[in-house]
Amino acid sequence: MVDFDPTFTEVIFLDIERYVPPEARQQSKGSLIYNPVRTDHFVLGGVFRRGFPLQNKIEPPWQVWNWVREDEKSGL
Repeated sequence: MVDFDPTFTEVIFLDIERYVPPEARQQSKGSLIYNPVRTDHFVLGGVFRRGFPLQNKIEPPWQVWNWVREDEKSGL
């Protein structure tokens, strides 16, 4: 039986958003369309969160985006 230490047991939740141009969105053999090597594919950002299940504790989400919210409407 495995005994987990509540102090060091954590779960990290990642919700990563990516952009893939329409012409590259055709499914091929794999299920992941995003290709980090292609310069026209890029990460938009995401939300990250840490939880400590054995302590019944979860931290607030941390958001990282590659634009400033105030500039989103203007397209900058």
